[in-house]
Amino acid sequence: MSQQSKELEQLKALYKAECEARLAAEQKLLEVEHNALDHSQQLQHIGQFLEQAVGVQIQELQTAKGDLESQKQEAESANQAKTAFLANMSHEIRTPLTAIIGFAQSIKNGLISHDRLPEIIDIIIDNGKHLLDLINDILDLSKIEAEQLTVESIDIDLFKVLHDITNVCSPTAHHKDLKFLVEVDSNVPSSITSDPTRLRQILLNLCNNALKFTQHGSITVKVSYFERLNTLEIDVIDTGVGIEPEKAQKLFTPFTQADASTSRKFGGTGLGLYISKQLAQMLGGDITLETEPGKGSTFSLTIDCGIAQFDVESFDQYRKRSSPFADIFDIPKLSGQVLLAEDNEINQRLITTHLDACGVKVVVAEDGQQAVELALESDFDLVLMDIQMPNMDGKEAFETLKALGFSKPIVALTANVISSDIEVYLQMGFSASLAKPLDLPKFYDTLAQYLPRGKHSNNPSLVRDEAPFLTQLRQQYQREMDNYKQQIKDALESQDWQALFEVVHIIKGTAGNFGFNALTAHAGVIQQDLRAGSFDKVQLQIPRLIQLLNQAQSV
Repeated sequence: MSQQSKELEQLKALYKAECEARLAAEQKLLEVEHNALDHSQQLQHIGQFLEQAVGVQIQELQTAKGDLESQKQEAESANQAKTAFLANMSHEIRTPLTAIIGFAQSIKNGLISHDRLPEIIDIIIDNGKHLLDLINDILDLSKIEAEQLTVESIDIDLFKVLHDITNVCSPTAHHKDLKFLVEVDSNVPSSITSDPTRLRQILLNLCNNALKFTQHGSITVKVSYFERLNTLEIDVIDTGVGIEPEKAQKLFTPFTQADASTSRKFGGTGLGLYISKQLAQMLGGDITLETEPGKGSTFSLTIDCGIAQFDVESFDQYRKRSSPFADIFDIPKLSGQVLLAEDNEINQRLITTHLDACGVKVVVAEDGQQAVELALESDFDLVLMDIQMPNMDGKEAFETLKALGFSKPIVALTANVISSDIEVYLQMGFSASLAKPLDLPKFYDTLAQYLPRGKHSNNPSLVRDEAPFLTQLRQQYQREMDNYKQQIKDALESQDWQALFEVVHIIKGTAGNFGFNALTAHAGVIQQDLRAGSFDKVQLQIPRLIQLLNQAQSV
């Protein structure tokens, strides 16, 4: 091959290489451009995502800022309310303390004349009761906020609760020249299952509020039953000052009242209605309010009735027969001999009076041991056995008699009316159980069940003949209250809780026999707390017990 041909071949090879290189470069460039476009789109997507994410974050931050502002305002409002509450509470506590300490120092220093002592002592007791109410409200509030407040569900004698509320509130209404009325529809159950302590607490709070804010007119407690819902509604209607609608909602908020001037004019902490509403909701209901300034208010309490039981007797009939001094009782004419085992002298005389009216012979034993001896010595048709007695209590006496072959009916007499206690007595073999204070119709029905009939006919005049004696017995019982108060004082000073239990038990079992139902109810509460070992709580409740004893003495 010539030199020229060689050079031509080399040029062709070089050209081919350059073409291939150019083609490769173009392909590489296209690849780079394609990748760059993909990166650009990816960057665009990333940018859009970041914009959206930042926007959401900004929106969330703005929302969080708004929430923080709202929470801050709520916290500030709550703090202001609590600050106002603490200031008001300080005032509420210091006001009665000023009276208690001031008058107590005046008595100690001989600055109070003897004829003014009863009046001053009543002032001290009233202020002590006010302090007790404040403490109870604060304790309930703390339990509600800690979600530790519980309610029970047991059988409640609804008519008795309403009757007790009437007895507690009527004296205040009478003092203010107000009418206090209780109207119960004919279809209302006589018994429901709920929490009796909390139901009384709610009703007393609503009624006391009505009494506080009513200067003229009346307070009416209207009770209705809605069968389809198995719901009880109790309306507390007053003719008092009423409330502005925009202020009414504040009543159910803790630490507040409808108006700042309310606490200055009428007193109170602003806790009662809040606590009552929470309790009502725990009892399966609620509290609502209808009100108009200058025309009064209606607080409506609803609760679930649980197991509702009905009686042919109306509330008015119940109220009439519940008076221990009603003119006429349906007394059966009976015969036979009854052994009454009862250690309290007042109860001995009172029960003996009712037994005498039936025409039966009565022998009294002062304790369980004496009851056993007498029961085995004589032929008795019936034994009425008090459960709480010295030396040998009623349960031990019962077991002893049964072990010795005594076969006549024995009826338990007890101030312990808790259903579980009554169940224990019946399971032991007692023929029946009668509560103290006596429910006279039930008392007479029980006697008629176990005693032979006497001459036919009831004699209402017997009860009328008893009236002077019952009045004397009541007066004797009122004089005995000084002794009870001294025993209470001595027991508290020595912290002898058993001695305190015994005197409170006596009060619970006797006061209701003479119409002092509020005294019986409060003694029952203290007795339960003594059983539970809640001695601090007991000491806070004693001033109210002393006040009720003083009120009963002055009637």
